Amino acid sequence: MPELPSRVWRFIVSWGLSQTGAGFVFTFNFVYLAQARALGPAAAGAVLAAAAAAGALVLPLGGLLADRLGTDRVTAAALLLTACGSVGFTAVHGPASAFIAAILFGAGWATSWNGMAAVFGGAVPPEKLDGVFAVNNVLQNMGFGIGAAAGGLIAHVAAPSSFALGFVADAALRVAFALVLLSAGGLARAAQPHPRPPRGLLDPRLIGLAAIATLVVAAGFSQVTSAFADWTTLVTGSTALLGLALALNTLVIAVLQIPVLRWVMAGRRRMPMAAAGAALFAGAWLLALLATPDALLASMMVFGLGETLYVPVMSAMVNDLAPQAMRARYNGVYNLSNQVGSIVGPAAAGAVLAGGHAAALLVGLAVACALGGAAALAMQPLLAGIEGARA
Repeated sequence: MPELPSRVWRFIVSWGLSQTGAGFVFTFNFVYLAQARALGPAAAGAVLAAAAAAGALVLPLGGLLADRLGTDRVTAAALLLTACGSVGFTAVHGPASAFIAAILFGAGWATSWNGMAAVFGGAVPPEKLDGVFAVNNVLQNMGFGIGAAAGGLIAHVAAPSSFALGFVADAALRVAFALVLLSAGGLARAAQPHPRPPRGLLDPRLIGLAAIATLVVAAGFSQVTSAFADWTTLVTGSTALLGLALALNTLVIAVLQIPVLRWVMAGRRRMPMAAAGAALFAGAWLLALLATPDALLASMMVFGLGETLYVPVMSAMVNDLAPQAMRARYNGVYNLSNQVGSIVGPAAAGAVLAGGHAAALLVGLAVACALGGAAALAMQPLLAGIEGARA
């Protein structure tokens, strides 16, 4: 286990607990809107895309405010906004109310996620960046998986009101974590020793990382809770199986993340690890094509293994590139790519699923993830200097 300051552990654990509600919202929102509220997959995809679009619009301002006013205060305000969106989903009865809730949720979610990435990235020296993001990946996914598994037991498509408990729980957990942030006063920043570009300019390598992330999020992460969620409930008729699949995804991350981290830290380059993660995402979608319960469960386990390789190294690389005074803005650019991917991914999935082409969609997602992995490999020579500084 990486050696991290006690205050860092406290924030990581609290943030992980707060993700229990997110596990419900992100796993079941597409199903809730498309099936329980009968909006259909195309409308559900559009609503989720609107949430991501709201996040994309506020992220640049959120990053600037976090650098100027402090990440703890800006992140706490964003958590409260997200809580309002979660409660708003309980009142959805048509497209208009769904879009309002989604915009509130998406704007707050993106800003709070970006704020926590900046907090963790600035809390430790460069040689511990992989460790802090690996531990964070474990705990936030454990929270996410618990929420998904619990949601599979309480949420039923035939009873739309059964989803309300999950949305309210998510709101309560976000308010609680906001109070933790404000009472603790944030985390101290660590000095960054290697050279940086002039203040006010973005390192062009950051743009390359953001482009890769956009593709992988659109074809990978955003599809877990849109294409995969809809596909699984349609072919099996079970929300419980979907919850179990997400729980197994979390279990894989919890068990393997630290061993994988040690393997990465043993002199291995980050970008080949990110490429391997993207390749596993592609394999997960091809496995899901089999449409049997065992294959669907195995698909999310393979996807989880890919996450242990991809998530910590990409987040660490972004924070390694970031000047201290621009850390939230660098994370904002990277997370903006996540928002763009989350706009394109669910919207495209909803349109294709509405046309009855689920199998073709999964194949297309696999190809796109593989292309993202190839792009990560192509960037390795450009980032060798940064990795040298880490070593």
